[in-house]
Amino acid sequence: AEDPGSEPVLGQLERLAEEGGRYEELVALAEGVLLGGDLTRDAIRTLGLRAAKWNGENMNDIERAQGCLKRVLEVDPDCRRALEELEKIYRASFEMKELCEVLMLQADKELDVDRKHELLREVASINQEQLGDLEQAIAAWTAIQELAGDDREAVENLVELYELLGRWEDYLDAQERMVGLSAVPLEQVALKLAMGDVLASRLEDFPRAIDVYRDILELDPQNEDALDHLEAMYTAEEDWSAVQDIL
Repeated sequence: AEDPGSEPVLGQLERLAEEGGRYEELVALAEGVLLGGDLTRDAIRTLGLRAAKWNGENMNDIERAQGCLKRVLEVDPDCRRALEELEKIYRASFEMKELCEVLMLQADKELDVDRKHELLREVASINQEQLGDLEQAIAAWTAIQELAGDDREAVENLVELYELLGRWEDYLDAQERMVGLSAVPLEQVALKLAMGDVLASRLEDFPRAIDVYRDILELDPQNEDALDHLEAMYTAEEDWSAVQDIL
């Protein structure tokens, strides 16, 4: 018997369906064969992609088209065309969570660094701005950072997200990377002032806060904010010699 997933057989069936307007029967037959479990991986891929096309284009049955594409991915998770077709469906139907899942699968398999970056950035943006899934946004921005080194946009967004979630140690790590990415002393001072504030007020880690404020004075010896914070902390510790040093 001929392979029902072969191109000649599929082409003949499609021609018969077009002539008789019997796509419902054709799709039902194809789906029955797909679920039968006796096909090779190549046959399932070929038949599943074709059945998805029939469902989507000829029957306008998007849900069944999705089912066919997912069946393809069960046996061939690397099938780029199935992922791309699912991407089109989810974009058209504004199913953003499902779109992100497909884009992540594509990113995992993408070898081109620029394209991978583009996919991850979209996943991060959708999760952050449309879905409000901040943890998934963090995962995508972190993947970009690991891919491209310290990507400024990724690090800036990580700083913002960690602050929103109150993940202060992660916030400090990301903010320190921002300092390293900046070549402008005034910007570095502003970033470090924010770090000092978190250390002092959020974590009450005064020794580390003092170190950060001292770093600021290395960049800007007359910085009033850093001097005021140091004076307050030294006074609280009754470290009068240190107070005298900064006055």
